[in-house]
Amino acid sequence: MLGRDVMLLIACATILLVVGYRPFPPSVWGKAATFFEISLIFLVLVLAVWNNHLLWIARMICAYIVASLVIISGLYYSITVSRQLHAGT
Repeated sequence: MLGRDVMLLIACATILLVVGYRPFPPSVWGKAATFFEISLIFLVLVLAVWNNHLLWIARMICAYIVASLVIISGLYYSITVSRQLHAGT
């Protein structure tokens, strides 16, 4: 989860140093990943206090959703950065 954000910061810094400032707006995939990351943290904290089987299932499902969205978001940003660097804009 944190790796995606670190990679985004490295990519942005590289683009900034190589070709100057480029707009890099957040994507819907990144926003969804962040939402489910926060939801997963909430579920983990609630499970620490109140052990419930349904909450455990929800936590597992949320963890898989987070993993999927982080991969999708990372690929999306990689493609977007690649296109920006190739186009020179």
